[in-house]
Amino acid sequence: MAKREINVVKHKTGWDDSCFGVERMTNSRGPGNVIMIEIQAEHVTEVFTGFGEVNRSAEAVATYALQQYQRWLKASVPVGVHLADQIMLPLAIAGQGQYATMPLSQHSITHIELIKRFLEIDVSAERVDHDQYVVHLNTAT
Repeated sequence: MAKREINVVKHKTGWDDSCFGVERMTNSRGPGNVIMIEIQAEHVTEVFTGFGEVNRSAEAVATYALQQYQRWLKASVPVGVHLADQIMLPLAIAGQGQYATMPLSQHSITHIELIKRFLEIDVSAERVDHDQYVVHLNTAT
């Protein structure tokens, strides 16, 4: 299964064999597999995942993870959709900050509302382009 997933990613990206590895977990609580695409950039590491499911082919799992990566790459933002909510709290505690990200997930939207309720901070998300948003955090005035 892992080899089939790797072949999908390798074929669609042209990445060298050294970019891939397989880890087999023993005594795992989960019944399936996961493919993770980890991208290490200068200031951020992004991880994109696809989880195996019953009646879902290895190729479909790999394609899903790869599509997430490609969408992030196309958006030209440093912060992916799943990292966007995790960055908010440290910036809110610091009292300010901003970052570019992709359209906000429901998790991020909920996180904004929670931060506003517990901290005296203004949080907003400004749409810059179809797949680009800038999240602003500033101490409430």
